[in-house]
Amino acid sequence: MRIIVTGLLAFVLFASQGCVLLGLAVYEYTGLNFTNVVDPYTTADRVTGRLTVPELNPNLTFAGIEADVVSYVFNDGHQELNNSNSTVVQIKVSTDANGDIVDARVFVNDASGNIQLVRTTTDFDTGIDNLGPFGANTGAGTWARTQ
Repeated sequence: MRIIVTGLLAFVLFASQGCVLLGLAVYEYTGLNFTNVVDPYTTADRVTGRLTVPELNPNLTFAGIEADVVSYVFNDGHQELNNSNSTVVQIKVSTDANGDIVDARVFVNDASGNIQLVRTTTDFDTGIDNLGPFGANTGAGTWARTQ
């Protein structure tokens, strides 16, 4: 009986270490500069962001990962929305054979504004202040896995 309990304890410890070894993946997004702006946004502004999730499966096609997100932060040059001050409306990703993000739809918001990355037949990024100002572009930015 003692051998079984010891073996079970060793397995549990190994399994928990395995989860740690698999770890989290961090993906960073860099959008194109805005081309359509209303002051205070400028054409020097753009959407950037970071998404931390458990390692993603390969070959996903716009899979909803909202429940898997550990943390996020997106910035449009005038507002920074993160998991402490905003709400995820949608985060869907497509991945390549390595599990790296190649496409995404992201929409996060708070009471004063929202940030969107939309990849459909028309690619665009937007940063919107609910009081009226905004910045937008019509092009796809890039994702890079940094961890």
